[in-house]
Amino acid sequence: MQELKNSRTAIERVLEIPAKNESVPGTQQLDVEATAFYLIDCTGEVEIRTDENSFKTYRKSTGEEFPQEQTFQRLEFRNQGSSPVSVRVWAGWGRYIDRRFEMVEAVTKARGFSEWPGGAQEVPANSSIDLPAQLGGGVISRKSVLITNLDPNEKLRLEDADNNTFLTIFPNTSVTLPISDTFSIHNDTGEAVSVNIGEIVYVEGNLITTAS
Repeated sequence: MQELKNSRTAIERVLEIPAKNESVPGTQQLDVEATAFYLIDCTGEVEIRTDENSFKTYRKSTGEEFPQEQTFQRLEFRNQGSSPVSVRVWAGWGRYIDRRFEMVEAVTKARGFSEWPGGAQEVPANSSIDLPAQLGGGVISRKSVLITNLDPNEKLRLEDADNNTFLTIFPNTSVTLPISDTFSIHNDTGEAVSVNIGEIVYVEGNLITTAS
């Protein structure tokens, strides 16, 4: 346990949060009088609470800022993971200004085509299915689409919004397309063609929040 009380200066501390031991999470405590905290660096997700408030999950470059009259006296850290988490935390009396510039890719998630509205597992004969970029539900944008033509004999064509073919998927072939726009899969044969379709999407991550 580390302590720094009765001081109006901001502090930075590096803490090691132990891994979870069976059903018991690893814990660490920092006694500090402040109205805000920010995780400058963090090697994983960690749960944090101020005083006796509820735990919330945070990761690197996230934190909380409270009104000046809502001073807290300690930060409690809890690690639910199987590996230790190293945290570099700032605590003080105003918002932390992070002037570092870092290129970090947004969090991604894989989802199958059956999760989408109107999902299908085959392309009907002499027909097309559209693959719109389904947003909402925490999805920022699409990163890529994964398509497998499961048919042993028939090929499929990918078409843009103007019905121009830009790619052919041959039998028993998989492709990955870094495309965020809507396009369609066209089957110009007389038989339905089985497919597996999925996508990788960018999803929203945690941002620093201001308590009201």
